[in-house]
Amino acid sequence: MLNTLVFSLNAILPLIALIVLGMVIRRLGILSDDAFRQLNRFNFRFPFCALLFMLIYNLDLQQGIPVRLAVMAMVILAVLTAIGLIVACLVTKVRGRRGVLAQSAFRCDYSIIGLPLSASLAGQTGEMIATVFQLPVVIYFNTVGVVLFSIFSNSGEKVRLRTVLLGIVKNPLIQGLVAGLIAVLIRRVIPVGADGLPVFSIRYTLPWLYQALNYVGRVATPLALVILGGQMRFSDTSAFRRELVTGVILKLLAAPAVGLSLMFLAARMGFLTMGPVEMGVSIALFAGPMAIASVPMAAEMGCDDKLNGQIVAWSCVIGMISLFVIITMFRAMGRL
Repeated sequence: MLNTLVFSLNAILPLIALIVLGMVIRRLGILSDDAFRQLNRFNFRFPFCALLFMLIYNLDLQQGIPVRLAVMAMVILAVLTAIGLIVACLVTKVRGRRGVLAQSAFRCDYSIIGLPLSASLAGQTGEMIATVFQLPVVIYFNTVGVVLFSIFSNSGEKVRLRTVLLGIVKNPLIQGLVAGLIAVLIRRVIPVGADGLPVFSIRYTLPWLYQALNYVGRVATPLALVILGGQMRFSDTSAFRRELVTGVILKLLAAPAVGLSLMFLAARMGFLTMGPVEMGVSIALFAGPMAIASVPMAAEMGCDDKLNGQIVAWSCVIGMISLFVIITMFRAMGRL
C-alpha cells in the first residue's frame, strides 16, 4: 500500500509543485497578470510547437501505433460530447453557458497535464503514445470547441466552416504536430548511408538546430504549469454556482467514469488491451482538469468566460485530488 501511495504522489506532486509556484509568483507580484498572458501566448506559439515537433520527430515508428486505442479514445470523446450537450441544455437556459458546460464533459488540459502525467504513469512509451494522440485529440478539442462556442454564442452568429478551419490551421499545437509528421515522412524516403543513417537529417546533419529545438521544447511543460497556477482565479460564483458545480462534476467524475468504463468494456470485448501504458494514457485523457486554453476562446466567441475560468480553476484544484485517488486505486489493482 505504501508503494502505491508513493507511486501516486510521485506522479502528481511535480505537477502540483509547479502550479503552486505560479500562484506564489503571482501573489508576490513578481509577474503581473499581463505578463502571465504574454508568457502563455509565447509558450503556446513557440515552446509547445517545438516540443510536439521534437516528440513526433523522435518517434520510433517501428514500434507501431495503437490504432485501436486511438479509435476508441475518439469514440469516447464523441460520447462525452453528446453527454455534455444534453446536460448543458438541461441545467441552464443561458446560451453562453451551454457551450462551456458541454466542453467541460470532454475537453481536458491534455497538452499541459496529459503529457507529463502519461510520462509519469507509463514512462517513455506512455509519453510516445500520448504524443501521437495529440494530433487527433487537439484537432477534436479545437474543432468541436469552435463549433459549440459558435452555436451557443450570445452574439447569435452562425457557424462558419472557414472560421473552424482557420482555428485549426492557426493552432500552434497542430502546426508542431504536422511539421513533425512531415519531417518523419521525409526522413523515411531519404537514402541511407553506409553507417545506416539517413544522408540528411536534422539530428545528425544540423545538430545545432536539433539541440536548439530540444532546449526550447523542454521549457514548454514546466512553464505551462507555472503559468496555469499564475492564471488561476477563485472569485464570487453565486451567479452561476449551479453551472459551476455541474461543470466540475462532468469533468472530474462523469468523464473518467464513462471514459475508463468504456475502455475496459472495449478490452473485455477483445477490441484492445488495457495494460499499464494504455491505462496511463487513458487516465491522462479522461481524468485531467478542463483546458485553460478554452477560457480566451470563450471570451473571443461570445460565451461565458467567467464560468469557464472558474471551472478551469476548481477542476485543477480538485482534479489533483481526484487524479491521486484514481491513480492510487488502479495502482492497487495492478493496472499501473
